[in-house]
Amino acid sequence: MGVLAGIEVESGSVDRIRKREDAAASEVINMKADDNAGASASESTDFRELIDEKVTIEGGIDPAREQELGALLQSLPGVHSVTMAGNEVSITYEPTEITSKEMHQRMRRAGFTPGDRAIAPAVPPVNTDS
Repeated sequence: MGVLAGIEVESGSVDRIRKREDAAASEVINMKADDNAGASASESTDFRELIDEKVTIEGGIDPAREQELGALLQSLPGVHSVTMAGNEVSITYEPTEITSKEMHQRMRRAGFTPGDRAIAPAVPPVNTDS
């Protein structure tokens, strides 16, 4: 007997099930490759899901350091835009390039204290082919 996902199954069944899963995964990968192979360069687009995050900076943002914070965030990989209003910073970024946690760590190291935040998908997804 073998165990698969906590369920006892007949000996040899686990290997057969895993082989089927691997074959199915390979088939999906090949189907995606086939779909992309037929597209010409002009048809190819690279749309990426972006995240809009609004972060409140505790204690506000000293006007003398506003540019510093903007430059810091813009320098991070995957950050597409940064806007500031009062004590709130809006950041549009690619979550595959950088995480919210990483951005907050960088802000803290620079002397800013990120507080409350709101995160939502950017609408619409942005074409980054340009």
